Amino acid sequence: NHKLFRKDAELGADVTVSALTPSFFMENYHSTFSWWDNSLDKELRTRIGGWLEIGKTGTRLSVDVESVSNYTYLKNTGIGYDNGRGTEIPTYNITAVQDNGSIQILSAQLRQNLKAGPLHWDNVVTWQFSGDRDVIPLPALNVFSDLYFKFIYYKRLHMEIGANATYF
Repeated sequence: NHKLFRKDAELGADVTVSALTPSFFMENYHSTFSWWDNSLDKELRTRIGGWLEIGKTGTRLSVDVESVSNYTYLKNTGIGYDNGRGTEIPTYNITAVQDNGSIQILSAQLRQNLKAGPLHWDNVVTWQFSGDRDVIPLPALNVFSDLYFKFIYYKRLHMEIGANATYF
């Protein structure tokens, strides 16, 4: 805990390292339109992150950097064909693919919760960037907003009535 702008602020960091084995169906899949038998390596993830939280104002800022090696994903290897009228008809041939490189992901997130009596307004804005957008296509901006009334009805029933919106 530290003082920031005369308010108590919490500053922290965390590190996560994981090695995940791809699921059975990412390695072996047999159907009418797709068929593969792969031998995939473990997916390695290392994430380093930090955050700053000011509880009095309901503000939290976090920044994360993640490195992903041997990322496994589904890829469409089908080739489209011309239908004779100038438009291309896509064909789908899905297969599991493993990227042998290392992909970096950078993200920053701001959470701001506001309250005025029974009216609450919670917001989350996330910016993220992928080092290889063909393999891990991430939306650059995500916004989530939740506006609601929170109150107690007849001294027993806790109610929240409102709406939320998501944009990416």
